[in-house]
Amino acid sequence: MKISVENLSSELKGSKQELAKIKTNIELEKKENKEELAKTRADFSKSVSELSTDLNVNSQSFRQELKVANDNLRKELKEELRARTRIIVDIGEMPTSCEDLQRMGHKLSGFFLVKGSMKMEAVYCNFYPNGKDLQKKIGYADVKSTPVYFYVQRRAHYETHWFTSTGTPITYELTQVNEGNAMDLSSGKFTAPRQGIYFFSFTALSRLPSSSKLVHFSVSLYLNGRSIGLAFAEEYYTLDGQNEQVTIQSTLKLAKGDKVWAQISSMSQGVKLTDYDGQYTHFTGFMLEEEIVASF
Repeated sequence: MKISVENLSSELKGSKQELAKIKTNIELEKKENKEELAKTRADFSKSVSELSTDLNVNSQSFRQELKVANDNLRKELKEELRARTRIIVDIGEMPTSCEDLQRMGHKLSGFFLVKGSMKMEAVYCNFYPNGKDLQKKIGYADVKSTPVYFYVQRRAHYETHWFTSTGTPITYELTQVNEGNAMDLSSGKFTAPRQGIYFFSFTALSRLPSSSKLVHFSVSLYLNGRSIGLAFAEEYYTLDGQNEQVTIQSTLKLAKGDKVWAQISSMSQGVKLTDYDGQYTHFTGFMLEEEIVASF
């Protein structure tokens, strides 16, 4: 029995030593694990730091490359613009052809207005002719720097309805339209504000006396004091209060400042221009075409 107790004591002592050894090994392993974990953490931190540095370097490099590309593009665009503008010319006047328009910098083909000898001309410009004509004339453009037209009348009035003066412009009291203010009622004269082609029409009613002889009434259209047309009416064996209408029309080429008017050229005794109970005297005119080139 004594031997068994000694054996048991010896075994317990061996077990304690084994446990102490195991504990020591565990402590060593724990320490090694801590060191390994610390090293792992350090390596991870270093990797993150290196990655961050690489990213920052790459980002800066990318920004630099982007800036260089942007600067190069700007430079190329400026050079291209300079190359294009070198061929643009200020010709110092209104263009008269597609060639002038091309020299001024036009590149796209299309319809354009150019200055002709007297009028504006519509042309088609083909800036990439490929053997075809650079310019094709379409026609004239009806361009007016300002509209000009008028319509005036004498007023119907019992006391003042007669007009019997010869050799003096017929005057007017009523204005229906006077665009451009070229017609002066008090003088009866139209003054051309622009060089061009104008149309005029004058109509009046004459009151004839009773007569067995020939009576007449004539109205002329005047340009700067020179008669350019005559409207004439005559009758035999007239009755008192008999009326005759006269009308004259004309198309004139006028320079700026030219004056046009209507006046009684001649009439028999007792004949009168009348607006007794209505407006019978009418004078109208308007600009058909302006020689627009002369206005510049």
